[in-house]
Amino acid sequence: QVQKLDAIVASSIETAKPVAASAGVTILAELDEGVVVSGDAMRLGQACDNLISNAVKFTPQGGTITVRLSESDGEATVEVHDTGLGIAASDLEHLFSRFFRASTATKNAVPGVGLGLVITKAIVVAHGGTLDVASEIGVGTNFTMALPLAKLRV
Repeated sequence: QVQKLDAIVASSIETAKPVAASAGVTILAELDEGVVVSGDAMRLGQACDNLISNAVKFTPQGGTITVRLSESDGEATVEVHDTGLGIAASDLEHLFSRFFRASTATKNAVPGVGLGLVITKAIVVAHGGTLDVASEIGVGTNFTMALPLAKLRV
């Protein structure tokens, strides 16, 4: 089923805004319109919700989260960039393992059970996409979800 990814991402941002505002975190949106992918709107929304809510959880007061949606080379790309705690390089390879919690999460007592990213990656992979992460301690984290664009029937 063809889904408007811009509407799904916008909805996830709106859902996260009240929590972000109470935490003193700003969410900026840079969304290309008309980006369509094939898939399950509820699951794609869950993946976006997880990435954005994680960014909110790991970004201290005064920080910023930028959510970008763009398309190129047959792919839709959702980037969630935060100015948060960051993730240690040694933790990155384990990030998508069940029940794994990054050292920055445990050290800063950020709640969670270590399943959100596992579920998110499973959703992305089930939709034929990829989920990548780049991070630096004290600078922030960037998650990139890439999904194949829908083949529209004319």
